Amino acid sequence: APAPRRFPGVDLTAWMDGCATPEGHLRIGLAHGGVLDFGSDDGVSETIAPDRAARARLDYLALGDWHGLWQLNELTRYSGTPEHDRFKHEGRGACLAVTLAGPGALPVVEEISVGRFDWRQPVLRITPETQADLEALLPPDRLAWKDTLVRLTMTGWIRLPDRLALMEDIERLKPEFCHFAVVEDQLQTDYSPDDLDEIARSGALRMAADELQQAANDASLAQRDRAIAEAALNRLYGFVKRGAA
Repeated sequence: APAPRRFPGVDLTAWMDGCATPEGHLRIGLAHGGVLDFGSDDGVSETIAPDRAARARLDYLALGDWHGLWQLNELTRYSGTPEHDRFKHEGRGACLAVTLAGPGALPVVEEISVGRFDWRQPVLRITPETQADLEALLPPDRLAWKDTLVRLTMTGWIRLPDRLALMEDIERLKPEFCHFAVVEDQLQTDYSPDDLDEIARSGALRMAADELQQAANDASLAQRDRAIAEAALNRLYGFVKRGAA
C-alpha cells in the first residue's frame, strides 16, 4: 500500500482485510503512513488502523513514514531509515531482518545497524559539589567521533570557574566531531564573591559584574532577561580570565 501523495485522505491498507491468499501462504503487508490517529468524527481516517495486522490476518506488517525504529505490536513495526536525518531519533540508521517460520508464527526480528552517522543527545547533570565528567558521556572510541553528531544538554548548577573550564573543554573537543551543539539554558551558575573578585575588586568592571549578578538572580525579571544577564556575566568572567592568561 504505497502512498500516492503526502496526505492520501484514506487508510490505504483497508483493502488488505478482504484480500484472499492461497491456503498456507504468508500474508505480509507493506505500507507507508502513520498509526497514531485512531480515527475521526466521521469515521474516515487517513491513518493506518493500529490493529490492521490482526484485522487482515497478516503474518507481518512493515511500515514506513516514522523515521526511527518503532514497534507497534508483535506483528507491526516501523523499520526506520538507513541514515537518520535529525536528533529526533538517536543512534545509527538501521534496517530490520524479519524471519517468518510459517503462517501464524510470530516474526523473529533482528535490528541491523547500517548507518554511518551516530546521533546522540547526552544530558550532563551538574551540581557545584560534583565534577562534570564530559567525556564519560561520549563514545569511548575516539576514532568514531568524526561520524558522531552530538547535542549536549547541560542541567543543574555549576560554579563560575568550573563553567569556564567546562566550556573550554567543549570547545577543545568540538572539532573532533561531525557536529557538536550545546544547550546551556538549563544550567545555572553559582556565583561567589571570590568569583567576582577575579573579574575586578573595584571600578567599572566590578560595577558591571555586580549589576549582572543582581539581574541574573532577580526573580522579578523575565526568565529571558535573567538568562541574558547570566550569560553576559559568564562571558565577562571568561574574557577577564583569558586576558589574564
